[in-house]
Amino acid sequence: MKILLFLVVSCILIVSIHSAEAASKPYRCQDHYSQAYCIKTGQIPNPTPVQAPTNTTSVPEPIKLVTKTNSTTINLSGIKRDDMDTVDSAIRELQKEIESLKTNLFEIDRNLQTSEWGVKLANDEQDKAKLNHKMRPSEPTRLELEAAIKKLDEATKLHDDNKKTREDILFKLDEANRKLGELKPKLKEIALTKKNGKVGVQTVGIMLSNTCIAMLKNNLTTNCPSYETLMSFNWDTSKSQSGSFVFKNGYYHRDTPLVKNDYKLYSLNDYNIIMDPSPSMIQHIKTITISQNLESYLLPSDLVKVNNTRTIHKDRYVDSCTHGIISADTWQQTLSDTIQYLRGGCTTTLLGVVDAKQDETTIQDISTSSKYKHDQWIKEIKETHKQLMIGKDNSTNRSTIEDEG
Repeated sequence: MKILLFLVVSCILIVSIHSAEAASKPYRCQDHYSQAYCIKTGQIPNPTPVQAPTNTTSVPEPIKLVTKTNSTTINLSGIKRDDMDTVDSAIRELQKEIESLKTNLFEIDRNLQTSEWGVKLANDEQDKAKLNHKMRPSEPTRLELEAAIKKLDEATKLHDDNKKTREDILFKLDEANRKLGELKPKLKEIALTKKNGKVGVQTVGIMLSNTCIAMLKNNLTTNCPSYETLMSFNWDTSKSQSGSFVFKNGYYHRDTPLVKNDYKLYSLNDYNIIMDPSPSMIQHIKTITISQNLESYLLPSDLVKVNNTRTIHKDRYVDSCTHGIISADTWQQTLSDTIQYLRGGCTTTLLGVVDAKQDETTIQDISTSSKYKHDQWIKEIKETHKQLMIGKDNSTNRSTIEDEG
C-alpha cells in the first residue's frame, strides 16, 4: 500500500515539474525544413504566416530603361537595286537603333551594379537572420528569416533579369551592326550601278556651279554665263512640266518642276539637252557644270615623266564619263565639244585639254656631296684596315671635316 502511494505521489510531482518547465518556456520548437520552427505553447499553428518585422536595410533602386530596344526589321531581299533612298533610309534607321541600344547597354550595366549590390545586401541579411534565429529561436526570428530569404530570392531574380536583358541588348546590337554592314556595301553598289547606267544615256544637263550662281546674284564680275545666255542658244529641249525659267531669288533659273520625277517624261537615250535640270533629273542623266574655278590639274598618269616631259590637264575634267566640269574662262570653246565627248563615250575630242611640259635637266656632281665623300671614306677604311690598326689610323673623314668647317 505504501509502495502504491509512493508511485502516485511521484507521478504527481513529475507532472507538476513538467508543467512548470512548460510555463517557463513560452515557445516550443521543432525542426522544420532544416530550420527551427517555433510556436507559442498551446497555440495551434497558423497556416498563414504573420507579417514579418520590416527590415530597415535599404537597397538601391534600379535605374529604369526609358529607351526603346525594339529591333528594326529590314528585308534586304525586298530592296530594289535602284532604290537608293530606301537603302539610305534603312541605314539611318539602323544607326539610330544602334545609338539607342548603346544607351540601353550603358543603363543596364548600371542596373547590374545596383542589383549585384542588392543581392549582396540581401545575402548578408539572410546570414544575419539565420544566426539570430539559431541563437534565439522564436516566432519573430522565424518570420524575419523567411522575409530575408524572400528578399534574397527577389534580389537574385532581379539580378538574373538584368543579366538576361543585357544579353538581349548585345544580341540586338550585333544584329543591327551586321545588317548595317550588309547595307553599306549595297548602297555603294547601287550608286555605282546608277553611275555606270548613265554611260549609255544621251541626254545631257548643263548647270552652273554654286560659285557662278553666287557671283551672278551679287552682280560680280565673272566669266560665268547666265542661264539666260545659255537659253539664247536654243539648245534646251525640256518640257514645260520640268518648270519654266523665271527671274527669282536674284538670278534667272528654272523654277520648280510641275511634276515629281520629271525625268520619267523623257526618253533619256534621245539626244536631249536640259538647261538647269531638276535634282531628280541630275541623278539619271549625264551633266556638265560650268565652274568659275578650274585650274590646271594632274591625273595619276600625269605623275609619270617620260624623256623629262610631263603632262598637265586643263579646261575640262570628266569623271567616269558621266559628269564633266568645264572652266568658265573657256566655256564657249569647250561646252559643245564636251557634250559630244560625253555622248561618244569619252573616246574622241577636238580640244587640246592636255599640255606637255618639258622640265629642264639639272646636273649635279655627286662627288661634292657629303654622302658621297663619307661613302668613299668607308670604302677606303675597309681596304686599308684589314689588319689591326689601333693607334696607327691617320685617315680623315673629309665629309665630316668639310661639314664642320
